[in-house]
Amino acid sequence: MMPPVKRLIKPRSCWGWIILAGPLLSKMAAQGTAGRFVFPRPMTDRPGLDFSFSGLKTFAANTIRDNGTDDQTRADIARAFEDAVVDTLMIKCKRALDQTGFKRLVMAGGVSANRTLRAKLAEMMKKTPRRSVLRASGILY
Repeated sequence: MMPPVKRLIKPRSCWGWIILAGPLLSKMAAQGTAGRFVFPRPMTDRPGLDFSFSGLKTFAANTIRDNGTDDQTRADIARAFEDAVVDTLMIKCKRALDQTGFKRLVMAGGVSANRTLRAKLAEMMKKTPRRSVLRASGILY
């Protein structure tokens, strides 16, 4: 299974955009308008912890094909894509914590650099007493 950060990077090849890495996609997404495009949250309606973003990448490619590639549209699509990936990971992380009873969640690898994901995970963990999220870099939220 491809790590989540690769999922944030991979769409560049099918979109034909010059995006070198996940942080650039996130930077572009930060300029996007929330809600202009709404992407599906894959496999969140199924029990379990599995996830796949292959259909999401196809959805993104079709959205680009159908809506053009001006800078604002690209930013809006990047925002919708990032929101869908982050929301899906949030749902699966919460489900994993609930199913296991664990109180800590470790974010490791490139995905831990995604500011949107870090902020949402920190917010989720603060809502539940005695839960914390630890980045592999050693930062505790």
